[in-house]
Amino acid sequence: MSTKLKMTGIRLTDEQNYKIRYIAEMHHRKLNDEFRMIVDKHIQLYELEHGEIKVEE
Repeated sequence: MSTKLKMTGIRLTDEQNYKIRYIAEMHHRKLNDEFRMIVDKHIQLYELEHGEIKVEE
């Protein structure tokens, strides 16, 4: 799979934005890195329950 990163946008409430930035700061991560970690964990949990998602190249 390609390692080229895709640009995406996300809409958050002010409260969500504050809290995710706080969490990222506590983990000494950039906001983008915190989101990527969250997404990776979510995908991992999904695949454990439902099986691997095949990525077409």
